[in-house]
Amino acid sequence: PVGALLLAAEDRSLWLRRVSVAPTAQKSGVARALVVAAEEAALERGLPTVRLTARSELPGTVAFWRRQGYDVVDRSGTSLTMARVLPVVVAALSAESMRAVGRRLA
Repeated sequence: PVGALLLAAEDRSLWLRRVSVAPTAQKSGVARALVVAAEEAALERGLPTVRLTARSELPGTVAFWRRQGYDVVDRSGTSLTMARVLPVVVAALSAESMRAVGRRLA
C-alpha cells in the first residue's frame, strides 16, 4: 500500500479524518486519487459535502486542498475546517425525464 484514507459520515458530510501517502509515493497522484475515491463514496451515500481539518501551519497541505476545490469554512486556532460541496449529477435518459428535471428545478 502507498496510501490510506480514513472516512467518517457526520452531519450530512463525509469527513476525511486521515489522508496519508507513503513518502516514496508522494507527488505521484496518489493523494488526488484518494480524494476522488472519497468524493465518489460521498456521492454514493447521498452526502453533498466533503469536509476535513487541516493545520494552518502546514501551508503546502492547505494549498493542496485548495487545488482540489476545498475552501476554508471555519477556523479554530491553527485548525482549519475545509469543505467542498459536490456537484449534483442527474441522469435524464429521455426527453420526458429531462422535462421532469426542469420542472423540479423550476
